[in-house]
Amino acid sequence: MQHETSGGKDSRINIPDINIRLPSEIFYEVLTLALAHITSSIGEINTTTPLALGAVCSWWRGIIWASPLLWTDIKLHISGSRRAETQLSLLRDWISRTHGQLLSVTIRADPSVGQMENPYRDCISDILRLISKISSQWRAIDMDFPMYRAVRASLSFSGLPNLVSASLCASSKSDGLPFLFFMQFSDAPQLRELVLDGAEAVKRAQILDWKQVEYIHINSCNDYQCPLLLRVTHNARHLKFENIFPMHTSFSLPLLIHDAETVEILTDKPDLPISLISRFTFRSLLDLRILLSCEANRLFLPPIIALITRSSCPLESLTLKFGCTIPFEEDLIELLRMTTSLTSLNLILPASNRETIASGLSERFFKSLYPAESAFVQILPNLQTLIYEGPLLVSSETLQETLKNRWSPSDASSRIKTNPNANYISRLNTVSIKSYNSLGVQDDCVLALKALRDEGMQISITMNGETCC
Repeated sequence: MQHETSGGKDSRINIPDINIRLPSEIFYEVLTLALAHITSSIGEINTTTPLALGAVCSWWRGIIWASPLLWTDIKLHISGSRRAETQLSLLRDWISRTHGQLLSVTIRADPSVGQMENPYRDCISDILRLISKISSQWRAIDMDFPMYRAVRASLSFSGLPNLVSASLCASSKSDGLPFLFFMQFSDAPQLRELVLDGAEAVKRAQILDWKQVEYIHINSCNDYQCPLLLRVTHNARHLKFENIFPMHTSFSLPLLIHDAETVEILTDKPDLPISLISRFTFRSLLDLRILLSCEANRLFLPPIIALITRSSCPLESLTLKFGCTIPFEEDLIELLRMTTSLTSLNLILPASNRETIASGLSERFFKSLYPAESAFVQILPNLQTLIYEGPLLVSSETLQETLKNRWSPSDASSRIKTNPNANYISRLNTVSIKSYNSLGVQDDCVLALKALRDEGMQISITMNGETCC
């Protein structure tokens, strides 16, 4: 291609010719990678859907039309307008090209869907029947749309033999999820991941035992409903609680969960962790994550201590994220003293606490990691990874000495043998510390920390925005 520049001379620009044909196998891989990272919706204008790409030229169209795997991601936003008729036609065309491949299906809808006065209600029901008819091809289903009575009958599945993941949301504008809708999931032998969003979804899901499910994500309900659901889904190994609100009502005894290995709590309500974890006992808990996006109160850590005590679990990893303007270290040390099996600690105090230096880790914490003095009780003897973000109230010398001793535990053992509170300690392999304040690290301490890094310790220390090591 040529064009005239401002100097009056022709300049040749090399533009790739769209008709240059790569080998079909390579071109197919390019399309697969492109479509995998783009969200596309049936019935909406998007230049990266298989339908749009197939309109580029006959050669592209021939490859795309003959490649069923390019059509296995169906994202359908149902419209309560005339566009529903177009969507139905496109959906039939789309499904015909899947040739029985397993599908990931996402369904959303306009608020008007299913209302009795909607003139396109029959067309919308036909869309849902068509989706339900191919339920045997579902690998993953994500449903979040109003379940009005007018559309419920359209959701009659033809079996779910290949379903691995299900995300079900009860819209606040719906009439509610029917029990018969959930009963269909009893015939899903491969189902491993279950997301329930909304109090109505959590309530209806209690009719099934979900014994095949390994991962459960409960979202937007009250904490009283959580144990009611988990009474019947007691085989799940991974639990996630998000946007749960506390009810401040209690059961007579905490619910005993035998198989859960990972528990994650995400909330912006300071009372939620206290209320929620008091409802459970986790015998097999290995990984506990509590991420609080607000300031914690004084009662934040004691319920966690109580949970670990009654669970007698072999906890290996603990992640705590919370805002705190009051001293918490005493409760933290008590918690860590009881979790001798812990190998990984991730403690994050958000940046909003930069001015609250009194709430950080002090000399007491670091000296308890290698109790050379009898005044300190040893904590975390099996710790291998320490990640901390927040204020520090410790001298650079103590920090350097602690890391040195935990990197060479055999050398440190000779120094603590006179302390009756000390036990065997393992090697600390990974340390990441990001502090909002400066310790005034001396050059000799920096050299000692870099020496540990040279010996093999994975170490990163940042003080007040400056990297020390």
